[in-house]
Amino acid sequence: MYDVRTLHLKSILEFAMRSQRCLEKGVPLASQLAEDIRDYVPAPSAKYCLPFPQLVRNALAELGLHELPDDKADLKHAVDNHARVVWVGSAKASAVAMKPTFKPLSYLYADPKPAVCIRARVRLGVALSFARLKMIRKKDTASCVFCGLEGTIEHMLMACPRFNTSRSACRRALEGLRPSLTLSMEVLCGVAPPHIPDRALKKSLPITARYLSVVSSVQFL
Repeated sequence: MYDVRTLHLKSILEFAMRSQRCLEKGVPLASQLAEDIRDYVPAPSAKYCLPFPQLVRNALAELGLHELPDDKADLKHAVDNHARVVWVGSAKASAVAMKPTFKPLSYLYADPKPAVCIRARVRLGVALSFARLKMIRKKDTASCVFCGLEGTIEHMLMACPRFNTSRSACRRALEGLRPSLTLSMEVLCGVAPPHIPDRALKKSLPITARYLSVVSSVQFL
């Protein structure tokens, strides 16, 4: 897999090679760039606005080439070699850079299936609410089949009367924690308010996971 810099070098040379082919075929306008590269005389220039012929020369030098490759196969060979050298030279740094700098969210460890999948879909905005089903053309209307209001995921989890009993049980259990939590979409998504410590959030996860599973058992999310 090429890094961004290698892709940039490859694009520059592909552009120049395309113009060179046009020059050989006598296509006037498209060959102008190749003529500029051929006739270019280096001159002092700010680094942030180098002439394109100079960018081509720099790209050739960085890839270890003395002139434009004859065809795409030669270019690919040069680019592959460059990418390999870059990777080997910075393998350790690259491996560290690819590791995430943030901790995985607590619910990914705490939630059993299917709750972990349901919570992830709610977080990503792809839970199969009635509004979502309408959007992906699985239903003719976005209305909630239980109460007739707009069937968004927020409505289903926080307001629909069909789930009042389960919602009330979830709310009471959250309020019984120390410190207590208020039922909200953020808490259902596994995100604690700023003033709530992580330990309280971890205690809330089994409670909200049960509620999400109950709702999904009635209307698959």
